[in-house]
Amino acid sequence: MNIFILILRAVIIGVLLVSGIAKIPDRKGSEEAMVGFGVPKSLIPLGALLLPWIEIVLAIGLLFAPTLPWAALVVTAMFAVFTLAVARVVLARENLDCHCFGQLDTGPVSWITVGRNTCLTLASAAIFWWAQYRESTSIWHELTWLRTGVGLTVILLAVMAWVIWKQRQTVQMLTDQIVELQALVPAGRVPKPAVEQSFAHLAADHTLHKLDGTTVPVTDVHTKGKPSLLVFVSSHCRACIAIMPNIGEWQQQFGDVMRIAVLGVGMQDELQLLTDEHALREVYLAQDGEMQKALAVKATPTSILVDHDGFIRQAPTLGTDSIRRLMDDLKLQAGIA
Repeated sequence: MNIFILILRAVIIGVLLVSGIAKIPDRKGSEEAMVGFGVPKSLIPLGALLLPWIEIVLAIGLLFAPTLPWAALVVTAMFAVFTLAVARVVLARENLDCHCFGQLDTGPVSWITVGRNTCLTLASAAIFWWAQYRESTSIWHELTWLRTGVGLTVILLAVMAWVIWKQRQTVQMLTDQIVELQALVPAGRVPKPAVEQSFAHLAADHTLHKLDGTTVPVTDVHTKGKPSLLVFVSSHCRACIAIMPNIGEWQQQFGDVMRIAVLGVGMQDELQLLTDEHALREVYLAQDGEMQKALAVKATPTSILVDHDGFIRQAPTLGTDSIRRLMDDLKLQAGIA
């Protein structure tokens, strides 16, 4: 067997095994990613359940000669579809975490994700081409039985150990953050701010439009003595649409202690429909882009936290997962269950 094809097969098998095993305990993350990619709602629960096992089965299919052609074809199609889906999200400047490797690889998709999946697509296509025009052998027979059995066992155990280790790291990090916040709140202290900018100064001379057509100064979305959370969304951003039900719940929960304003980009009619559907309050249009530029908002969804003194003391929060974690921290500080 050509050593190059053997290496490609080993790489793709490793990627599929890591991806599949890591997705099993992160079904919720897979469902959120599918919502962001526009998968029909009726297919999401079943898709999130089956996807990791499909990846594991395809990895096994790449091991043996009889199953190599169809496994390589399916893997190529899967990587190609995912590459196109990620490219659409990146071009639309939507902030979406693909949960490609469960909780092992958190963060929004980017052109690096597109490039990585393009390489995987080409590698899978090369394996499929080889299986069509060259005589294929099973990796199982390419090596000795003993080396293959021991090697596969070691690889599988190593992948599982790595997955467990990374997940424990994440859990420990979140636990440490909660303990730190719990220690700070009773003492009446807050973490040292990473940035400190006056919201009134940044928002000076900018205006927003209400859905009824009236115009208000941007400073109207903040009340002195009460913190405000400004959430920038887009009517065509699937990740934004996914988080809007949460925003409606937060506005009800935090109504007495915090203002939560939605700053929308897109068609007014679409924003009005979403506002009515999720019972949102304080929804404004920020169409000219000047407000986003002033607050360094580069994608949607993004939130800006303004404290009770009118200062922005941390960088913009990007993506649905990050915004939800921020709200969990704020709930903890405010003592809201």
